[in-house]
Amino acid sequence: MSFCDTCIPSKVVTIRKQDPPGFHNEIRLSLRQRRRAYNSAKRSNSVYLWTKYKSLRNKTNILVRKAKRNYLDKLATKLKTFSNCTDFWKTIKLFTSLSPSSHDIPPLLFNGNIYMYETNHDKANILNNYFQSQTILQVPDNVNLSSRNAVEQSLHDFDTSIEDVVDSIKMLKTGKEQVLTLLTAMY
Repeated sequence: MSFCDTCIPSKVVTIRKQDPPGFHNEIRLSLRQRRRAYNSAKRSNSVYLWTKYKSLRNKTNILVRKAKRNYLDKLATKLKTFSNCTDFWKTIKLFTSLSPSSHDIPPLLFNGNIYMYETNHDKANILNNYFQSQTILQVPDNVNLSSRNAVEQSLHDFDTSIEDVVDSIKMLKTGKEQVLTLLTAMY
């Protein structure tokens, strides 16, 4: 192991999950410098320190915009050159999940009024009640549902073998082989 440590280049990387995509140490350093310059300028109210703060602020904004653009360009390139459907949909999910509120249900419009609810659970209940009310059957009074001729149908037993299931799974699209290995391991 000591030979590996001396001969193989290695680097310790800290991954911060709260950082936005494309965020790197140069931006982090620039943000610290900007914060220090702002605090100094605010304390002393010096024109020189305010000018220094503004230049650091502009530099930081440029770095952040550049990092964002590079990240989106990499995603777009990856999207153009995807090798299978799984890569394509992972990349699409990254594009659509950039905003933190993308999973929230927006305010509901009902009878011309906009209703704001506290939680998504409340909104889900309102939607559920609405769709449930749309499925109630309006039966005329002169129709007797119990007198209708009921159709008796049943699903007869059928036999299948492991080979039939494996053949069906082999016909699935690429990326579904994990199911096949799981089923063959079970039997």
